[in-house]
Amino acid sequence: MDDNLIDKMKKLVEEKKLKSSQQGGPTKATQKIGEKRKGIKRRKVGGMFDK
Repeated sequence: MDDNLIDKMKKLVEEKKLKSSQQGGPTKATQKIGEKRKGIKRRKVGGMFDK
């Protein structure tokens, strides 16, 4: 590949990284205290002792 094409690809990758960093991903800090094990509690249904 020639250098011009490689430079264009690098620019595209950098732009994508900037876009994804600006969007913001899932934030764990906003989780409420005490809701850590909510998913585990929701699954535990219909066992031997749950009658």
